[in-house]
Amino acid sequence: MVRTRVWISKLDIPGNIDSKIKSKHDLTGEDVHDALVAQPGVIGETEDHPEYGTRKIVWAETFSGVKFRAYLYIVDEPDGHYRLGTAYEEE
Repeated sequence: MVRTRVWISKLDIPGNIDSKIKSKHDLTGEDVHDALVAQPGVIGETEDHPEYGTRKIVWAETFSGVKFRAYLYIVDEPDGHYRLGTAYEEE
């Protein structure tokens, strides 16, 4: 897959996803939001997953230095609007 810059202007984070990434992956929705929204350096690729459908995989770093991968579902791609599916720290 080809990685390109991804512009994210709005990121919806469902409450259950925020709770999941806090408990399982030691990230917060706020950390992910702040690292992705309106940040020009976000790199990602589009994945067509047979079970989960089309989504963006993006790589970024929190302001505290935690590198992570996030899976985003497209709400309105031309406007940069996505919904967080999950996020976890890169090893």
